[in-house]
Amino acid sequence: MSSWWRQNLYLLRDVVATLLKHERLLIPVERLRKVNAWIWLGLLWSLLLLWHWQLVLATTAGMAAIMLAYMVQTRDWSDWQLRSQTFWQSPHRPLTLAAGTGGLAALGVYMAAVIWSDSEQRWLATGAILQGIGTLATLGLLIYQLFQRQWQGANARWDRLILSLTHSNPLRRLVAVRQLTQQQQSLTPQQQQELA
Repeated sequence: MSSWWRQNLYLLRDVVATLLKHERLLIPVERLRKVNAWIWLGLLWSLLLLWHWQLVLATTAGMAAIMLAYMVQTRDWSDWQLRSQTFWQSPHRPLTLAAGTGGLAALGVYMAAVIWSDSEQRWLATGAILQGIGTLATLGLLIYQLFQRQWQGANARWDRLILSLTHSNPLRRLVAVRQLTQQQQSLTPQQQQELA
């Protein structure tokens, strides 16, 4: 390292040390250290981006996928499930479904047209378009199956609790009443009406 860089680095270190020792410092030292760590991480990330942006993009996407998969598994989805069930039973469902389907169809046709027009080999473009359609269809079927299983499980549990209300064992009836009162906020309007 040249002497000019070394001299400026020592000067910067002395300025930071003086600021940290100052009595009237407006920013707490712990916060300044956290900000300093984020600055170094941002600088390192930027240098890596300049060096090999594809590797940084792939690594960032992988880390985001790991965090998303962890959050999906650890989160309680009962509130979201209740809201989705009440939405799908609302009168706004047909309009929302039609608008969403139309938007996705327009986006898909636009992407297919761009792939078709920019490709020099039409067979390759056709294969890419068909592969995209097949991937989306498979993803749609998997999501449908996932939600279908969850809704069937919730309905089976609801049916078991309702059936337990008429059981001959009073303890089992009491447990069913307690479980139903605990779940009363997460019930759909139709289930609340059946319960009443």
